[in-house]
Amino acid sequence: MPNREQAVRFPSGGANPVELEGVLHLPEAERYAAAIVCHPHPLYGGTMDNSVVVTIVQALVEHDIAALRFNFRGVGRSQGRYDGGAGETEDARGALAFLRAQGGVDPRRLYVVGYSFGAWVGLRCADEAPLAGVVAVAPPLLALPHEGLLRDFSAPVCFILADDDQFCPPEKLQAFVAILSAPVQVHVIRDADHFLWGHEREVGDLVAGFIAGQ
Repeated sequence: MPNREQAVRFPSGGANPVELEGVLHLPEAERYAAAIVCHPHPLYGGTMDNSVVVTIVQALVEHDIAALRFNFRGVGRSQGRYDGGAGETEDARGALAFLRAQGGVDPRRLYVVGYSFGAWVGLRCADEAPLAGVVAVAPPLLALPHEGLLRDFSAPVCFILADDDQFCPPEKLQAFVAILSAPVQVHVIRDADHFLWGHEREVGDLVAGFIAGQ
């Protein structure tokens, strides 16, 4: 489907308010679901131009789903500096508020999608806004604290990870999802590791299929 792409700037609140840069991708439809897409760790080269993030956005628009990819604080032309997850969670909330306010977006069909560190941030903000669902691609459960995440979340959740993910082994994810009350889907990408090189399109199709099917 055609992709109306627009560079945008929007505010992020919290203790240290900043302005963030992003790219808004809109499908050629009158009313649509929408998702923010959060990128990998800023201190390890993660940006909104990451290949997994970009491919997810492309797949979403092809399914008539709007998408906002953006740079966390301190990345690219976004103001501020890395904040250990607290500020980045505020960034995701700011992105959700901005996306919700766009004409054509159905506020009842708003999603958070994240990859790696961005998945962890997405899980952190899931309980703070009315969401239709969450997609976490390769959440780094071995590297970052995750106790209590999604405990009170009831909307559908989709996890996508590699079978050889060094930061999120499948057995670690299974233990995490076993205590959740939300409906959960888990998809395992074969012959891949945390970086998912060469599997970007498969990931994008899984993300878009999950949201389109809600």
